Amino acid sequence: MAFQSHIRRTMGFYMAMSGLSDRLIGGALGQTTAQATNVYARLRTEPVRAAMLTGMNALTMAKDAAVADAKKAARAAKRKGKAAAMQAPVTPPPPTQRPPAAGGYDVWGPSHTTRIR
Repeated sequence: MAFQSHIRRTMGFYMAMSGLSDRLIGGALGQTTAQATNVYARLRTEPVRAAMLTGMNALTMAKDAAVADAKKAARAAKRKGKAAAMQAPVTPPPPTQRPPAAGGYDVWGPSHTTRIR
C-alpha cells in the first residue's frame, strides 16, 4: 500500500514538472478535490524560471543600451573637442605676476632682473 502512494506521488510530481494542469493531474490520479492536487503545483518552476529570464533579458538589454549611449556620447565629445581645437585661434597664455622676492624687491634692468637688498 505504501509503495502505491509513492508511485502516485512520483507520477503527480512528474506530471506537474512537465507542465500539465492541476485539473488534468487530479483527473489522472483520481483525486476529487483541488486541495489534494495543489501539492503538485509548487513544483511548477518553469513559469518562475521564465519570468526570471524575462527580467534578466530586460536588464541586460537596458545595460547594453546605456553602455552604447555612453560610448556614443564619449565619441561625440571627443569629435567635438577635436573640432574645437582645430578651429580655436592660438592665443598666448596671459602674463603671470611674480610674487615679491623675500627680503627685497625686484628691479628690472635693461636685460635682466636685478635684486636689491
